[in-house]
Amino acid sequence: MDKQINQAVEETYDRLIAVSPPGDAAVTAYRDALSGALLAAKAPVIGKLVEACALTFTKVELEDINRFYVSSSGKAWLEKGRVIMLPVLEKAVDDVAPQVAADVERRFCAKIDCTPAKASPPSPRKDRTL
Repeated sequence: MDKQINQAVEETYDRLIAVSPPGDAAVTAYRDALSGALLAAKAPVIGKLVEACALTFTKVELEDINRFYVSSSGKAWLEKGRVIMLPVLEKAVDDVAPQVAADVERRFCAKIDCTPAKASPPSPRKDRTL
């Protein structure tokens, strides 16, 4: 979670610095404020997740889940899931998104009697890492 917070803060900083006058202290102040606010929000988010887990799973289920994630297979799942599987999933979603959008428009127009717009090429997506 810390890595995602830091990445979001730095991406915001990079966008702001690109359009700000050189040496603008407000950009750095904003980055620091954003970082502090996001880090402060981390504890309540984790608290809500813990509450949800306690309501959703039994003690035995949580122990079994924990046992899996501390095992070598669980650790491999976590690492490979982030590094290999998540990018594959994101690419699969990106690849199908234009067809889904076109299908939604086609279905919508069929219901209200309109003509779907011509498909535009997909916009490039910046690669993300976790």
